[in-house]
Amino acid sequence: MGWLRYGCAVAAVAAAGTFGAPTAALAQDYPTRPIRLLVVTAAGGLMDVAARVTAEHVGKALGQSIVIENRPGGGGNLGAEAIAKAPPDGYTIGLIQLGNVAINPHIYADLTFDPLNDLVPVAPVTSSPILVVANAKVAADDLRELIALAKQSPGKLSYGSGGPGTAPHLAGEMFKRLAGVDILHVPYRGVGPAVNDLVGGHIQLTFAGWGAVRGPVEAGLAKVLA
Repeated sequence: MGWLRYGCAVAAVAAAGTFGAPTAALAQDYPTRPIRLLVVTAAGGLMDVAARVTAEHVGKALGQSIVIENRPGGGGNLGAEAIAKAPPDGYTIGLIQLGNVAINPHIYADLTFDPLNDLVPVAPVTSSPILVVANAKVAADDLRELIALAKQSPGKLSYGSGGPGTAPHLAGEMFKRLAGVDILHVPYRGVGPAVNDLVGGHIQLTFAGWGAVRGPVEAGLAKVLA
């Protein structure tokens, strides 16, 4: 099984508004007030960590504060919609997942915005291999042992993801299909809450980037299986 990766990109709404003809966003004195950075996942996950690092460095470069707002839910759709419908003046930018553009339009029939036309990509921010992570008490230390454990007790293990249609969700379903195992999917409003429940023993597994699980792994509360 090859590595799955999920990326993040800073996005701004309305090409014609923010990055097209001259506007306030392109004026010499921009920015003159704080900038909102909307993050489409809950606090604590890789996206949130990337947002805070980005906000610190970009804020220093611009000489203006960047205020982070987490808008989780709907596989990132709630936050992405808020970015798309914000005034196109350069004072609202967003950190979205690759899935918001490449996956969600194909699995959500009720989107009220067009990710390809209503969001303008600014720059890639981060990408990470998706790791298979287990609670420290799970009786498996690698994928071979995990598959054997799952086959011994079909439907008894569960894994958390950042929401339906997110890359961790697809990684989990791909793993289940390739390994031929039955593991329950539990969607969360971001990887951060999923990791919290993993540590608490409410779920046994999650598929996430290193930034989201580093703390629990280094504390001995979780372990990376692959």
